[in-house]
Amino acid sequence: MRNEFLTSLGALARPSGLARLQEHLAQSDSTLSTDEVAQLYSLLQSEVAVDPTLEKTKIRVGGTGFGGGTYFPKADLVSVTEPTPKALAHELGHAKSVGRSGELYRTMQNTARELSNVTNNMSVALPLAAVIPLLLSAQGATKYKSWGPIALNALTGIAIAANIPTLLEETSASLDAVRHLPDKLEATKEMVKTLGAYGAAAALPVAAFQIAKRFL
Repeated sequence: MRNEFLTSLGALARPSGLARLQEHLAQSDSTLSTDEVAQLYSLLQSEVAVDPTLEKTKIRVGGTGFGGGTYFPKADLVSVTEPTPKALAHELGHAKSVGRSGELYRTMQNTARELSNVTNNMSVALPLAAVIPLLLSAQGATKYKSWGPIALNALTGIAIAANIPTLLEETSASLDAVRHLPDKLEATKEMVKTLGAYGAAAALPVAAFQIAKRFL
């Protein structure tokens, strides 16, 4: 297992910082191509030019996260599994929007992500979708059958509402990455893939709750 590499964006944006990163990657038989190093240097320089406070943002290579990266606002930390320009550009988009936003926006994003982690968890959504029709079809419970669609629609609404802030933030970070990366077509493909993954995760519980209505 690769050891983690921790630095600041300001340090990584220097040739010496990129050289240290390459040395670290070489220890696990991994490396960045010459083009990737050039793109990474250009990306980091442009990000700092847009917002100098990003120099203090911590960069961790070898961490884990959905889609290969995560931004932790409280620590102002970008964590990526691989230090590719695409991964860093996307997470730095979060660093600028969430990390440099007001407390209200950060709280909204954190709350929405925590709630969506529950609603998007199919080990929670599927039992809920299954148990409501079963309970309402039990003997003596048929008089409450009209509550079934109400309950399932309420769960659908909660699942949708929980995911909207996350999807909007992911879209914003992806568009920011497209603006900063030289290969716009490839960056756009990556954006579509990322948003597709989040959209699919959000759609599954909604589909489960709506399908369950057919069994009432």
